[in-house]
Amino acid sequence: MLYLSLVLAFVASILLTPVVKALAFKVGAVDRPNYRKVHARIMPRLGGLAIFGSFLVGYFVLRPEDSTALYIVLGAVMIIITGVLDDMFEITAKAKLLGQFIAAGIVIYGGLQIDFINLPFGGQLDFGYFSIPLTILWIVGITNAINLIDGLDGLAAGVSTIALVTLAGMAFLMGDMFVFAMAAILAASCAGFLFYNFHPAKIFMGDSGSLFLGYMIGVLALLGFKNVTVISLIIPIIMLGVPISDTFFAIVR
Repeated sequence: MLYLSLVLAFVASILLTPVVKALAFKVGAVDRPNYRKVHARIMPRLGGLAIFGSFLVGYFVLRPEDSTALYIVLGAVMIIITGVLDDMFEITAKAKLLGQFIAAGIVIYGGLQIDFINLPFGGQLDFGYFSIPLTILWIVGITNAINLIDGLDGLAAGVSTIALVTLAGMAFLMGDMFVFAMAAILAASCAGFLFYNFHPAKIFMGDSGSLFLGYMIGVLALLGFKNVTVISLIIPIIMLGVPISDTFFAIVR
């Protein structure tokens, strides 16, 4: 069933992307060239809708079970709404941040948070009251990290695919079949979208895509490595080294 869900997610992404492209032109969700942009013609955005739609196809076929599954999907819907509004109307940074905080709050309400980590030489570090703030910081931080690297054809989708495949592999080795399935399905959706997003891109994923991918990678990395050792917690940080470092230097600049 897993293989079927991966194939369907991949095929759905290939089939949905042209439909979303036409929709983007129809509703005015386009990126116009200017002195800050590398493209020279009007480009459709909203590619994230195709990734999200194909992910849902794979998800509902496989139906991976976890107590947080429903809340992860509901948070993703909130992120997609935020991203679509930005792709269409270019909403303010505060409004986008509010949408991200609400999405993070939804998964936290569903029971996902960093409670503690086991120290390498025995004992554990309990975060206590800092548990929820740290969880929000991680999810919102990774969401924006992916969003900030979305500047070149195929970059955000390519980096996200690599991160998701790595995450799926680590989850498989750790025996976490839920994270493995979710990451693999999303990677298949990204791979299908890349057919249209590699240079020269025919469609951009827009904020609907970069925010969604950042949110999902942040949540799945947290779900797969929470309450583990410090060394294990470093793995998703290394895995997301490119967007995290890019975000850090962007803030410094």
